Amino acid sequence: RSRQDEQRRFEQLLLVNELGRKVNSILNADLLLRQATVDVHRTFGFHNVMVLMLDEKRERLELKAHASRYAAPGKGQDHVPSDRGIVGRVVRSGRTEVVEDVRADKDFVGWFADTQSEIAVPIQIGGVVEGVLNVESDRPGAFGPSERLVLETVANQIAISLENARLFGMVKEREDRYRALVEGNPAAVLHLDAQGSIIYAN
Repeated sequence: RSRQDEQRRFEQLLLVNELGRKVNSILNADLLLRQATVDVHRTFGFHNVMVLMLDEKRERLELKAHASRYAAPGKGQDHVPSDRGIVGRVVRSGRTEVVEDVRADKDFVGWFADTQSEIAVPIQIGGVVEGVLNVESDRPGAFGPSERLVLETVANQIAISLENARLFGMVKEREDRYRALVEGNPAAVLHLDAQGSIIYAN
């Protein structure tokens, strides 16, 4: 049992390291969320892993990525109001929630069959909750301190990567706008080096 626990901790550390490497190289938000959920699902074996992000009005959490033994929820069932469920509590409190037996929790919103326990971890950008990493298990009490620590680390990595992707998008948008202005300008625009050679011309 001790050897199994040690092996599990080792796999969890590998996940954090590998996931950090992957998501920090992905600048597409949708792709990095899908990668994170798939890796957590594959490494831990939990039956359902989801990332839900708040919409612009912060009125509901929308399912952005999902890795599970079940099919993804259909259209119209892929969101939850931000004041409902265990994930809603996390949005309001900004703290991780671990529920050892969901049947005893009045706020539980069932997404999939067989869920017995749940952990919901806030994804915070600049100190503001922007989403939730939500993981469910088909056995009660599945989330101990080591699982919590790893999933909180994963949520932090997701937050950093989402912010990087957002900043990259802003820079690219400004660069595209600048290029369009310069390229479309009827006047000659030249960029010369110190020797007077042209290195750019519109």
